[in-house]
Amino acid sequence: MEREDEGIFSQLGGAGIGHLPPTVTERGFHVSPKRKPAPQIWTDLLSGLRRTVPACVFAAAQDYTLTDIGPFAVPVALNSSGQVTGTTTQTGHDSSFFWTRTGGLQILPDLGSGSSDAKAMNDSGAIVGQSGLANHAIHAFLWTQAGGIKDLGSPLGGNSIAYAINTAGEVSGLTFSPDGAIAHAFFWSPSTGAIDLGVSNGNSTSFPLGMNGAGEIVGYQFGTSGFTAFRWTLATGMDTLARDLTVVIDGFGKAIRNAKIG
Repeated sequence: MEREDEGIFSQLGGAGIGHLPPTVTERGFHVSPKRKPAPQIWTDLLSGLRRTVPACVFAAAQDYTLTDIGPFAVPVALNSSGQVTGTTTQTGHDSSFFWTRTGGLQILPDLGSGSSDAKAMNDSGAIVGQSGLANHAIHAFLWTQAGGIKDLGSPLGGNSIAYAINTAGEVSGLTFSPDGAIAHAFFWSPSTGAIDLGVSNGNSTSFPLGMNGAGEIVGYQFGTSGFTAFRWTLATGMDTLARDLTVVIDGFGKAIRNAKIG
């Protein structure tokens, strides 16, 4: 769903309390037009007091149109330029795509198996995800318009998948041991390559759930003591987070702000 002011998949609705529901026009969805604020007289029947209460201010009208980005396409990410990535089966198998208003839908190359699955995209249009190799293994990939597709490897030696990419082009994901029994979060950057984040405090598994613009990663670890949240930085490594920190929800590190912590 494309909005005329260049936004895609924007949420419909008015500002404030009591906004009117959207109406459908031949152009798509239309939110009821802005109303001028006007006082309303409310009478308090219990006290006999009379007071003036300002009316709600409604959001300005906005028009939305639907844009077909291609058959069998499932978008997973959208950046501030309106570029879209996702997966399509129009090739007969799962293929990652890159879509722009001017260029349409472009099928991305893969790592040798003929299939790939995009997971995230940054504001530069760099895309990460997973792709099969010719030997049937699965590795995390990075695709850019300038450099094409790149195999990010797997620090533990088995399969891998990339879940996030920030504005600096740094990537977070998950790496597996060859037998699939061990899974750790990993970090990748052009200068460091793929780094196994490991675990702490006797845990066996780590999983990334968020990364900020500074390359700091949060997620959860799992072991015999259950789930614990972690924060990882290139400088300090893996730290277990206390449950009373705002970044932790039910033992999982789910989000991290862009400013560096500490």
